[in-house]
Amino acid sequence: MKKIILFFVLIVSYFYSFAQEKDNSNAEEKNIIKLDLPGYIKLNFGLNTLLDADESMKMGVISSRSAGLNYMKPIFLFNNFSFNPSLGISFENYSFKNNVIINYRYDIDDNQINYIDTLTIDSKNNKLVSSFIELPLEFRYYFGSGDFDDSRFFIGIGTDLGLRINSFTKLKHIKNNKSIVNKSKNDFGLTKFRYSASITIGRGNFNFYFKYFISDFFKTGKTPEFISTQPLLLKTGISFSLF
Repeated sequence: MKKIILFFVLIVSYFYSFAQEKDNSNAEEKNIIKLDLPGYIKLNFGLNTLLDADESMKMGVISSRSAGLNYMKPIFLFNNFSFNPSLGISFENYSFKNNVIINYRYDIDDNQINYIDTLTIDSKNNKLVSSFIELPLEFRYYFGSGDFDDSRFFIGIGTDLGLRINSFTKLKHIKNNKSIVNKSKNDFGLTKFRYSASITIGRGNFNFYFKYFISDFFKTGKTPEFISTQPLLLKTGISFSLF
């Protein structure tokens, strides 16, 4: 994971240096280059909700959180209209409301079978954790007047393309007055690739976002045993730039 974050930082540094060189190359092209600013480092915080989830997979509203970091570079196609490609990483928690955890076993043909495991201990923290490399693509329309996207109200629509790079379950409980944490790394049948439809509403470099993931939460045929419905992910949250 540290290597992935370092790789992401290097990419951002490269684009920033490249843009700075362009900015100093020709003063006469200042207005054109201004349309191609280095961009922003953005932090994203949100809440995860599983729609149509089975009763055994009910999630805690506040404890099922996500956090992400991405680099966004607006490209203005017109004065009030921009295309905003991004590259980032997202970390997501799905905290089970009931005293259960997602688990897996293998059948006689060595096929993985995922299932919802009822815990025999009183867990203090039982959750599924996953991380994704994301490629958000968005079109924004800005209202009012001003220099580019600075302090202007906007509405955006787009999509997020994601590649899952890690997933594990975390189970925390108390035994003999000691806190014990158990982790199990597996894909648990989670989809490898995902995509969403997104809406953003904000001003300047602060916005609210709503992301409805059209892709299934689990791979086809890998939904946990005895779960009749395929849940869909809805993410809501805020996003703001660091600089």
